Amino acid sequence: MTLDNSRFFVINFKPSGEGLSHYIDKEYTPELPAFNIHDGLPKLNEFRNRYTLKTTVDNLAGDYYPLDDLASNEMLSLCSELNVEYFNVPLKIQLSNRMGLSKNYNLFYLKKYISIIDKDKSEYEVDDFITDDEKIYFSKIDRFVVKEGVNDHLFFCPDVGKPVCSLDFKERFTKQGLVGVDFIAIDSNYKYDEWDN
Repeated sequence: MTLDNSRFFVINFKPSGEGLSHYIDKEYTPELPAFNIHDGLPKLNEFRNRYTLKTTVDNLAGDYYPLDDLASNEMLSLCSELNVEYFNVPLKIQLSNRMGLSKNYNLFYLKKYISIIDKDKSEYEVDDFITDDEKIYFSKIDRFVVKEGVNDHLFFCPDVGKPVCSLDFKERFTKQGLVGVDFIAIDSNYKYDEWDN
């Protein structure tokens, strides 16, 4: 299936009260492997089969916490429906109030890193302070044109340093009643500034 290449969305976490707090204090047992999400995942065999997450929040109610690498089982099901390439590890979560959760959660990492910007048609500034022979880091994108041939539904986009999804993913996420994120259209109004992100 060919996707409408003008219909992609940057995914932002949407804090909105109980269960979707701005910050989740996290303590993992055992400790997670150290890595920088912008550079890619560590080898998958560096992860354990299961982790316990102890947190100071009283509740978790969202389905996707992109800043915290958490996703509900419902989010995993949606990703599987759309053949999204991801890696997950089940979590046991201990809330500060010792109450139970209505959802089961997982560590969640996108395996695919895809640059989708058409460099010839877009208007942008390159970050000169970060040097890497293999990657371009954008400090600003004033006009973001998505290149042809992008057929994935959810992936990490290094152009903006965030997850990006297709219109189909967005519509299914909403229709299935999943919560926790905003979808920002990559259209003629979309702008990226690394200092505002």
